[in-house]
Formats: sequence, structure tokens, C-alpha cells
Amino acid sequence: MPIKSQSKKAIGLNKAGWRSQKHLLNYARNNQKRPGVTFLKSLDETCRLGCLESKKADWERTVYYYRLTAKGRSYLKKKNYSLVFDAFKLPEAIKLSAKRAKLQRLGWYSIKHTGKIDDKLIADGIYESAVVPRLKKNGTYYRLTPKGRNLAKTKMRKDMESELRSEFKELRRYHEGILKDKLKTPAKVVRVFSAR
Repeated sequence: MPIKSQSKKAIGLNKAGWRSQKHLLNYARNNQKRPGVTFLKSLDETCRLGCLESKKADWERTVYYYRLTAKGRSYLKKKNYSLVFDAFKLPEAIKLSAKRAKLQRLGWYSIKHTGKIDDKLIADGIYESAVVPRLKKNGTYYRLTPKGRNLAKTKMRKDMESELRSEFKELRRYHEGILKDKLKTPAKVVRVFSAR
């Protein structure tokens, strides 16, 4: 996969429950009206109170990562601030560097192709998201995870079976109508076993 070493380190931090300052502040900005947004807007103060722990990124001194402490989780549950839990549950976008054709071969498709994917599907591990740095505007890409692919296969199979059952019902009704007409004709009934 075309992932830089810096991004690999960031993925490792994500797996350990750390989220970057940029990720948390962006999440707060996009959810201004939800209760608990102040918790994410005042990260330094939240750390001072012992609800978060912080660390600098190995690759950049100005990049900070944060993780919930036991005290922080307890406080959020008491206040019922699901916004903050959602922010930490949602993985950060991976940074990729490759041409679109190669990304598509690896299963990554741009937001223009997929449309905006719901954050809940990413948080639930069905999709993963990535960012491809561009000169004017960064490109957003999505890919199904192994879990997502399995769920997609199951759904497609169910949809196909449902469609086949529906088609079979229509076909059966059609042929039952023909059979009903034939049963009205004694000559056709008499010849039913000799017609083969």
C-alpha cells in the first residue's frame, strides 16, 4: 500500500487509541451544537484536569496526539457526552501517495465515485478513509475493510436471493394461470401423460 512511514506511525498511534489535535478540533468544528463539544475545544485544559493524556508526534514536534484517561471516560459517561467518544472512536484518515489507477487497484475510490461515507460506517470498521495530498485540495478516498467486504457480500447475496424469489413468484403465478386454463380443457388433461 502507498503509505509513507509517517502515516504508518500515525496508524500505530490510532490503533493505540490516540487521536491528533487536528482530528479532534475538526470533529468539534463539525459538531458545534452537540453536548460535550467544549471538551474537545479546550484540549490543554482537559489534559490539565486529567481527562486526557497528550504526547508529541515523533516526526513533528508541533503535532500533538491525545488519548482518553480512565478519569476522562468516567466523566464522559457521567455527563453522557457521546460526541467525545465518537471523536475517539472514529479513525483518522490515512495519508496516501499514488496515482488514482493504482489506488483503485488497491480498492481505494474517491469521494466522487462513492459519495460521502457516513462516519458511523468508518467508526464501525466497515470502511476506512484516506487523504491524498493535492496542490489545490486534498482528495478523500474510501475503501472497504475485510469486515466491510464480508458484510457487502452477505448483503448482495441476500438481495440477489430476494430478487430471485420475487421473480420465481411472478413466474409461478404466470404458469399457474396457464395451467388453470389447460385444466378447463378435458382433451388437454387426458393427454397430459402422453404429451411427453
